[in-house]
Amino acid sequence: MTMGTRVALIYAGQAPRPDIRFEPIEGCITEEFGALDGLTTSEIAAAQAAPGELALLTRIAGGQSVAVRASYVANRLQMLLARLDQEGFSALVLLSTGIFRSFATRTPLIHGQKAVDAWIGALVLGDCRIGLIHPLPQQDSHFADMRFGTMVHSAKSIAKGRLSQNIAEASQSMADADLIVMHSVGYTEEMAKEAARVSGRPVVTATRIIIGALRARLAEASADDGPFLPKTDLDGTSLVAALNAVDHALTPRECDVMALVLEGDSNKVIARRLNISHRTVDIHRARGMSKLGAKSVADLIRRAIMLSAHGLPPED
Repeated sequence: MTMGTRVALIYAGQAPRPDIRFEPIEGCITEEFGALDGLTTSEIAAAQAAPGELALLTRIAGGQSVAVRASYVANRLQMLLARLDQEGFSALVLLSTGIFRSFATRTPLIHGQKAVDAWIGALVLGDCRIGLIHPLPQQDSHFADMRFGTMVHSAKSIAKGRLSQNIAEASQSMADADLIVMHSVGYTEEMAKEAARVSGRPVVTATRIIIGALRARLAEASADDGPFLPKTDLDGTSLVAALNAVDHALTPRECDVMALVLEGDSNKVIARRLNISHRTVDIHRARGMSKLGAKSVADLIRRAIMLSAHGLPPED
């Protein structure tokens, strides 16, 4: 990645969004934009969803949360993306879920909903229960009927999404899930930690997934080996311990490397954190993947989550 890489962060509501926080990306300059920027409070109120219509809960200037028609937001996003596509950004990031429309841009676009779909699609294999937490009650049925629900239903069993105004109550209802996805960028890391504490299950936020996809895209563009999956609130050391408990195949150094791999770090970052060479990381990573019989990091995380949740290896 070159210094000064410009990335546009695009929200369904209004910018800026100080509540959305993530670790800065080295060499990356972010600029914020919102689909509802420039609209008055009355104009936004006129765009609220009718009963039964898919809505998005988003924030506007001043921090208020509003529920707006998803179709209205999508139309506004179409215009905003067309403008930003001409402004020389290295990437456009749609930091929103619940937008199912595709957008054609010349600039690489990280589509929030599609990034979440792809992440879960890579992870969900076999008898895996996915818990979905989202902010509006009507999203429960909409997600079950649309592409996200169809994709998740490839699993043998699903923990149904819940109304999540009360994070603790929603999380407790999903204690039998293998993994919980907090399906809105409005959910913070603090909320995710609370959900993990209450449910006893690994939790990932939509923001982590989307920013993880951005990191991978930027790393690919710079020929770095960027992370494939974002971190969860179950740390890499615990995940590796669960995997290694089966046959104790890994050396201590391989455990160190694989723990950071599972946390989403690139080989370059792992080398810096462990104070070893990039080539040494390559070797330990390759040996670790081979010993654990994993073809991908997604497969490795899935197996580790299943082992951590149930104490047993997942069925093939």
